[in-house]
Formats: sequence, C-alpha cells, structure tokens
Amino acid sequence: MKPFIGLYRILFDGRSAAWTAIFTAVITWYTIQLTYISDLANRNNVAAQRPFVYLAQQINGSKLIDKGAVTGMRFHLRLENSGNTPATNVWGRSTLQVRSERLTEGFDFPDGDTSSPSPTILGPRGYGEQMLDVPLNDFFQVVQKKQFLYIWGWVMYSDTLASTPFHLTEFCFELTGVAPSIDTTSLPPTETFDVSDPKIGYNFTFNPCAVSHHCVDESCPDYAALVAKHPASS
Repeated sequence: MKPFIGLYRILFDGRSAAWTAIFTAVITWYTIQLTYISDLANRNNVAAQRPFVYLAQQINGSKLIDKGAVTGMRFHLRLENSGNTPATNVWGRSTLQVRSERLTEGFDFPDGDTSSPSPTILGPRGYGEQMLDVPLNDFFQVVQKKQFLYIWGWVMYSDTLASTPFHLTEFCFELTGVAPSIDTTSLPPTETFDVSDPKIGYNFTFNPCAVSHHCVDESCPDYAALVAKHPASS
C-alpha cells in the first residue's frame, strides 16, 4: 500500500493546478475534435443534399418559320438541377453569338441580354428552358464553316440549407456539328443542303469551348461581382 501512497503524493500532492490544466487541455482537445467531426459531417451532408444547376450539353434546335419560309433557328437551352433539394433565387444570363473568329483566352464573355428577369425556382431533379434565336443567314454561314456559333452564360442560385453562400455555374459551348435529316452523300462536294428548306430537320453537336469559362461557385474569378448584382443579395 505504501508504494501507491508514495506514487499518489508524487503525482498529485501540490499539483492540483497542473492537473487541472492538463484535464482542461484534454477536454478542450476532445471538444475541438467533436466540433471538427460535426462540421465535417455537416459539410458532407450539404454536399450530398445541395442543388447543382448547370446547362445540359445536349442543346436542341427548331426552325423559325414565318408564312411558310424559314427565317432562322431557335436553340433550346435546358438548365437542370441534379441535386436533391430545390434551387431558389435562380437567376442568370445566356448569350448566343455568331463570330467570324474563334474565341481566344482573355475573352470577357459579355452578357448579350441586359434585362433583369425575376429569380425563379428549380425543384429537385427539375429543369427550366431558355431559348436563343439566330437569323437564317448567320446559321447558313455556320453550316458552311465560315462563322462560329457560341453559347455562353452563367446561372446563380441559392439553396434551402442553413448558412450556405450563393452558388454559381458558368458555361460556354460551341456548335461543332450540324447534321441534316436528309442523305447528303449524293450532293456534289461544292454544294450543301438548303437550310431554308422547312422540311429538313437537324441534329446539333455542341462541345465545351476551348477557352476558360467553365467554373462553379467561388472558383469563378467574377463570383463576388455577380453575387453583388443578384437581386436577393442585398
């Protein structure tokens, strides 16, 4: 018994303040670990449940017809929410531009539409549609590979989870292929199909732009500037 009494005196006699400090440090460390685990679990839950809105790469088109004549093409953009919770305050811009030269790094991707639509909601696994038109002559130039057609833009939205910032998705796609619904193998090499024929349908191939305009949330360089413009940010 005496050895234990001696050990007790060595460890504890006159050392209550030191042991209090040690126990306090252990409890503090344990509390920090619990807080970290809780925060990690919360972040994982947010990542699993948050909405994610993006522009689907499959962009369809239809002909614009006036009095039986084709006047242009209309592209149907599908904004999808692949998340398990609603995307609220959905707000953004989409721009179509036909250009004589390809986009290069440093292009500033201006908004073609300067109107201010009201924010909307996309439900879980839901989608919304936007439409962009191109005149027939411009479309013909793209088919002949004399011009380049681009669609770019951004969409900002919030979620229903607690203490989360605005979300942002930026995108850019180039029209790289136009396949008519007719057999063109019989056409001479110098001829192309008639884009003004209302009976011809098309399949379109869009690919991501080669220049940088694909980002999400705070990784986008203009994130703060776009958040400041959002009607719900004030």
